[in-house]
Amino acid sequence: AGTPTRSNDIPAIAEAQDPFSRAIWAANVADKPETLRALIADRDYLVSLNALMKFGTRKDSAAIPALIASSRSFSQRTNRLAFNALAAQDSDEAWTQITRALKEGPFDINKREAARLIVTRNRELKLASEISLLFVSQSWVTRKEARIALSKVDGNPAKIVSLSFI
Repeated sequence: AGTPTRSNDIPAIAEAQDPFSRAIWAANVADKPETLRALIADRDYLVSLNALMKFGTRKDSAAIPALIASSRSFSQRTNRLAFNALAAQDSDEAWTQITRALKEGPFDINKREAARLIVTRNRELKLASEISLLFVSQSWVTRKEARIALSKVDGNPAKIVSLSFI
């Protein structure tokens, strides 16, 4: 009980009652991929965020399902970190999910994060139609991110549409 030890075993972290101890442990000590995958689904928000941050700098194909689940979150921080972690995986499965999120959401926040990341990898004009659909969002932040993403797509039509929403 109490504070987990500096070992990377999951039971020690699971026994900690204090969420801040688990969050600090997740950020500074936890290093095994299987441990970090378990921490993504932790009951505490900070623990989950710290595990997601670690996946933003490491590849682990087994983590992709958990990252996909986190990318569907309504929480802006969780969503952004999950999408960054998916992009860091740089796999077909991860990029397929990011592209799917642009089309399907389920929330505007999911779509704008997907748009932000997709144009860093693929600037093809065919993405312009999907990104331009974000201009009808009620969220000004989503419309702003759509304009920024669309301005990065190759081709004059995308730039013209982007300029019309300034």
